[in-house]
Amino acid sequence: MKKDIVIIGAGHGGGMTSVFLRKFKYEGEILIIGEENQLPYQRPELSKDFLNGKISEKTLFIKKEEFYQKNKIEILLNCRVVSICKKKKEIVLENAEVIKYRILIIATGSSVKRLEIEQDNNIVRYLRNIQDSKVLKNKITSSNAIAIIGSGYIGLEVACAARHAGKKVTVIEIGERPMARTVSKKISHFFRDKHISKGVSFIFNTQLCAVNNKKENINLQLKDNKLIVADLVIAGIGISPNTNLASDSDIDCDDGIIVDENCMTSNKSIFAIGDCTKHPSKLYKKNLRLESVQNAVEQAKCVARYITGKPYPYNEVPWFWTNQYNLKLQIAGIIDPTAEYFLRGSYRQESFSILCIKNDQLLAIESVNRPSDFISGKKLIASKKKIKGNELCKSKVELKHFI
Repeated sequence: MKKDIVIIGAGHGGGMTSVFLRKFKYEGEILIIGEENQLPYQRPELSKDFLNGKISEKTLFIKKEEFYQKNKIEILLNCRVVSICKKKKEIVLENAEVIKYRILIIATGSSVKRLEIEQDNNIVRYLRNIQDSKVLKNKITSSNAIAIIGSGYIGLEVACAARHAGKKVTVIEIGERPMARTVSKKISHFFRDKHISKGVSFIFNTQLCAVNNKKENINLQLKDNKLIVADLVIAGIGISPNTNLASDSDIDCDDGIIVDENCMTSNKSIFAIGDCTKHPSKLYKKNLRLESVQNAVEQAKCVARYITGKPYPYNEVPWFWTNQYNLKLQIAGIIDPTAEYFLRGSYRQESFSILCIKNDQLLAIESVNRPSDFISGKKLIASKKKIKGNELCKSKVELKHFI
């Protein structure tokens, strides 16, 4: 079999690449290969509104099956690529079938990190795909006490869903504060206090040593010999980029597949997008590996533009979000622990922004229930405009006036 463009990965990035290619009038053959038995869908809601039952499964999908049929986009599901041969421009499937390509796009995403501890029968649950979320939804309903390992976005969003269902929740974190890798201390402490006010218990600065079944309960042994008893254990301790296919094919990798500003890899016929990539950022003057839907979608658009002869180098301001209880946290930019932090708005009213400023330049903004601050802050970051932090803190003056 031979196809013009082959996309490995039927996730959000892979699906959107095909959408953008057709939008930009690309007429060649497109084949998407996915390991799951699902059309491309959105993952963020798996730990948010889908988990707590506010939205249905059908709303997760990027496009209906009719869209792919109408636009002549072929999709192979339940199918795994086992190798790439750059010289022959072909890939090999696990059933030994060979598919030739003109252009290959790697959108393999990432995999959840697993706990390296003693445990009985793999009783720890993880959340990465639709099936995981469905199982967890049922497990949460039938459980009373839930232990969550890790206090990143996934861990805290699952904690929200569990408390929404009226369950006892204990979050165990090896570090000293929640979301420590991605947010400032001020945001960490604010969200910690919010969760505590909602009934969540935290155990910080401790390590999980073992998880064992004991009759109807699960025992969690901590490093300080403390014992936690639960009905359900869920781990959210981060993800790792799926780079094996690329690295095994001698495509340059370093904690991600290395791509240029057009998402081209070290091989001119192969591109890569999404969680599995590491790209150059002119804004931050370093290579970044981002774990966000925004990054996957914008890189998908970047590749589609390049292939269709309308190159637009990727240089977006990174942004992320999480919904927890009545709080919507939107982050633009990358925080810097050596920078100064300024408050704009009110903690008490749960409407504020934290501004990360260094050398009179806004590097990042963390906005809680202030979408207008987030939008304007993102533009200010991109502009690299020089401005004083105390000026931006004047809440009566909208941030858009500083752009």
